[in-house]
Amino acid sequence: MDEEYRKSLCEVAEVLENSEENIQQKIPKKLKDFIYNNRISNYNPRIDFSKEDWEEDLSEDAKSIIALIYRDCLVSKEERKKLLEIEKNELYEKYNPDNIFKNNNESEKINEEMNSTDSISLTSQEEQIWYKKIIKKILSFLKK
Repeated sequence: MDEEYRKSLCEVAEVLENSEENIQQKIPKKLKDFIYNNRISNYNPRIDFSKEDWEEDLSEDAKSIIALIYRDCLVSKEERKKLLEIEKNELYEKYNPDNIFKNNNESEKINEEMNSTDSISLTSQEEQIWYKKIIKKILSFLKK
């Protein structure tokens, strides 16, 4: 596990320690143990909980971990289904298989760049007949 991820676990542990007791009780012990055992013990995250926008002090990894904890541990089953459906739809829009081969701005730019540069001619090598390859290989061993 890399150091940045372990620092993020420190930030998550700090948020969990400063959350309400009923929230802490909803999080499985196994998950808490993982967070506390894999964080950097001597790292002290600088999160000022007195500020209203203390979330800005968190790293992106820590925000993602907290979002997963929220989705999987803190919300009701119905709310979790809704969140999973939203996530699925967002991923589908981003990686829609129907749009893979459609031209978008990036592919148009690449095509323009390729057309503007000098054309490169590709030469193909003649393939050797399979038995000639074997004979060549045998001869190379015999020469050694």
